[in-house]
Amino acid sequence: MAFNLNYSAVYSHSNLFKKGDRIQKQPEGDLINIAMAGEIKGCAGSTKFDSDGLSLGCVSLVKDGVVENYFGSNRFGQYLGETPTGDMRCMQVSSGSVKEVKGNYLEVLSMSGLQVDFFNDYIGGEVRLAYWHEDDKVTPVTGVAISGKLSEVLNHISLSEQTAVHNGYTGPAKAVLSHMAIF
Repeated sequence: MAFNLNYSAVYSHSNLFKKGDRIQKQPEGDLINIAMAGEIKGCAGSTKFDSDGLSLGCVSLVKDGVVENYFGSNRFGQYLGETPTGDMRCMQVSSGSVKEVKGNYLEVLSMSGLQVDFFNDYIGGEVRLAYWHEDDKVTPVTGVAISGKLSEVLNHISLSEQTAVHNGYTGPAKAVLSHMAIF
């Protein structure tokens, strides 16, 4: 999603979302908030300056499911007439409301790849390892796939209160994705 809001994507007309667009059209889950920053404690991409020498701060890209800003390098910011933010590599996603998942669900631990295609409204991928939670029973699962309509999944997404830091990401440790088919 962050690439879609990068100055270079906007300049090349390869972005789907523009400022003011709702990423979550009819939200029923947690509202999505995304920011990009130059430095976040524990993030591998943290730096005070980008390769153009711009001092990096923090910019809110999505607030409550609505696109607020773009971000990116000095070059493409200048092309667009935007104030360059710098090429930030740390993504910050606000935590959500989920303390504990209840009911029957698939807890995905490893995927061969998650495909997220905004243009075709698709999210899915092959699950390498997961646990199926049903009542009080937990069963290891492998070799299944998940698939869904991205707009529906985003409308119903629930994010964990617990946060984690992984490489250039800090935010919810887990997300509950409903309206997905498991096959």
